[in-house]
Amino acid sequence: MHQQKMTDDFLYTAGEETFHFRRITPEDNLAIADVIRSAFVEFDAPRHHSVYDNPGTDILSEVFMMEGSGYWVVEWQGKICAGCGFYPTTGLPEGMVEIVKFYALPAVRGKGVGTALFRFVEQQAKQAGYTRSYLESIPAFGNAVSLYRKQGYRELPEPIGHSGHTAMTVFMEKVL
Repeated sequence: MHQQKMTDDFLYTAGEETFHFRRITPEDNLAIADVIRSAFVEFDAPRHHSVYDNPGTDILSEVFMMEGSGYWVVEWQGKICAGCGFYPTTGLPEGMVEIVKFYALPAVRGKGVGTALFRFVEQQAKQAGYTRSYLESIPAFGNAVSLYRKQGYRELPEPIGHSGHTAMTVFMEKVL
């Protein structure tokens, strides 16, 4: 895998609103953990054996210091409102990376922010040298699963790799 410099940040405009996409920092850890966990509460999603109870959720800036990974948050009106990243999950085939921890607050959904962030993260993964992407989800996150399908992901019958999130039941992959 070849390494290229990943983009650290940029501004995204939707209508008259501007969103700042940027790399996660330690100061963002608690805010993005709240965004992630609030989605599990909102959609009554499994809180055990998922990202909800994963200790790494509280220290994402540290988790994503690993080579071959990256995580970006979206700042809007001075608050963290979304995030997404890629991570070389153990057990994935050569050249494959997992798209992970893609969550957004209700206030920014439907503005194109999530789609823009998701595509951006895929581009960053491709620039990092990955040729395929994988993700896990659950039916409760139906809008996200629909987005994945629209972005060219196809469902798999079983998980790939060892994310440790055994509550997930939707597994998808895509050629980048």
